[in-house]
Amino acid sequence: GGPTLTYQWLRCAPRSNGCPAIPGATGTTYVLTAGDRGKTLRARVTATNSAGRNDATSPETQVIPG
Repeated sequence: GGPTLTYQWLRCAPRSNGCPAIPGATGTTYVLTAGDRGKTLRARVTATNSAGRNDATSPETQVIPG
C-alpha cells in the first residue's frame, strides 16, 4: 500500500516567526474559527511508510479578515 497521511493545521501570526499547531485541527479540511481572524493558516501533511516519514507544509493563506 501507499503511505499513511496525517494532517495538522497551523495558525500563523503576521510578522511572527511561529506557526503553532491548532489543537484538534488534524483533518483534511479545516473550518475557520474566531481565533483565526487577523492570522494566516498553513497545513502540514506527513507521509509515513516502511521507509520512514516526510513532511510537506503549504504556503500561508491570505490574512483571514475580521
